[in-house]
Formats: sequence, structure tokens, C-alpha cells
Amino acid sequence: MILLRDSVKPVDATMKLIASLIFVLGVILINRLSLLFLCIGVVLCCILFMGLPIGIMLRRLRTALPFLCFMLLIVPFQIPGKPLFSIHIGFTSLIATEQGVLFSLMLWLKSLNSIMILLLLTETTPLKELQQALYTLRVPDLLLQIISFTFRYFTIIHQEFLRIDRAQRARGFQKGKSLMNTYTLKIIAQSIGHVFFRALDRSERIYWSMAARGYNRTPMIKKTGPLCYRDCSVALASFCFTCFMIWIDKGGIL
Repeated sequence: MILLRDSVKPVDATMKLIASLIFVLGVILINRLSLLFLCIGVVLCCILFMGLPIGIMLRRLRTALPFLCFMLLIVPFQIPGKPLFSIHIGFTSLIATEQGVLFSLMLWLKSLNSIMILLLLTETTPLKELQQALYTLRVPDLLLQIISFTFRYFTIIHQEFLRIDRAQRARGFQKGKSLMNTYTLKIIAQSIGHVFFRALDRSERIYWSMAARGYNRTPMIKKTGPLCYRDCSVALASFCFTCFMIWIDKGGIL
């Protein structure tokens, strides 16, 4: 098992990206809840097979789960159909329908599948290899530069925020018991403004230092070697599995 796992990790990033996009496209086209649950099981098996800690994946999902749960709570009241239950709020009432609940659950599962497979891709593929894969797929150079600098800019913002937070705590700042505290809100707003101004100034210094070293707004992409059977088999397996799931969903069997 360890040898198999080690042989999967160095697979060409372009093939892994193509396989992930095929899987996401297939998940979007599937409408059966049972098949969507099966796809989640397949992704979990891939995560365990690659040896990725479940705790890391859960921490990555923690950012997206509130939005997914909000969608799961709102959509049932937006789709017309057979009434399931109602919630009375003041002079009005919200009616959840059976079709709305099923549709919201389907959207939730599709979103969760897509996020999990993309997290699996990013956790097993370095950023430079992903950029190289996007360049191979003829993604415009400008978009590649935007993606690259976005990741770096997030890191700069995080570093500046940590510096400001340490400075505030060194001066004895203590947050209020709630975010509705006026003094706390004022300090947080000032901190956000300082973070962006300092990050902008630092990013400009970084840009000019890059320009002094010969940066000419073109991505520095190294050429990769020829694809082997192992690389193509990953994309082929994803394509076959996706087609099989879509065939079942459209009434092929079951």
C-alpha cells in the first residue's frame, strides 16, 4: 500500500488537474442523492489512500461549511412544492417544501464533493506545479499571474495582521465580551485599515524588488517531461468513473 501511495503522489499535475475537473463536472451532472453520497465515499477513500490527515481536511473545510450550512437552511423555503413544515415569523410564515429540502441537500452534497476533491488536489500538489498545469492547459498568462500574486498577497496580509495583533496586545488591548462593543469594533476597524495599507506598501516593495531582478510579467514555467502511462491512467480512471456514475444516474442500471 505504501508503494502504491508513493507512486500516486508524483503523478503529473496536469493529469491530476484534468482528473479533478472531470470529477467535478460529473458531480454537477449527477442528481441522485445516493450517487452523491457514493462520490463522497470515493473522495474519502482517496484522502485515506494518499495518507492525508483527516484533521487537516476538516480544518480546510471549516471555512466553507458555514456557507454550505446557510444554503442548506435557506433553499428549502425557496423551492415550490409539497409543504413539509412551516416557521411563523411575526406576520408571515416560511414554508419548507419536500422538493426544496431534497434540492438543498443535493446542492450541499455537490458543493461538498467539489470542495473536497479540489482540497485533495491542492494538498497533494505544490502551487508551482499547479501553475505549470494551468499553463499547460493554455490558461492566459495574466490569470496565472493573478492567481500567483493572490496567494502571496494573502500571506502578506496574514503576516501584517499578526504583527499588528502582537503590538496591540503589547499595549494592553483586550477585546470586549462581544463584537457589539463599540471600543472593540473601533479597534478592529482601525486594524483592518492598517493591515491593508501596510500590506499594500509591502507588496509594492516586493514588486519593485522583483522587477529589479528581471521580472517581466511572464510566468516562469519549467518544461515538463513526457507523460507516462501512470500519469494518463489517473485522468482515464476519473473519466471512466464519472461516465459510469452519469450513466447510472440517467437510468442505466439501478
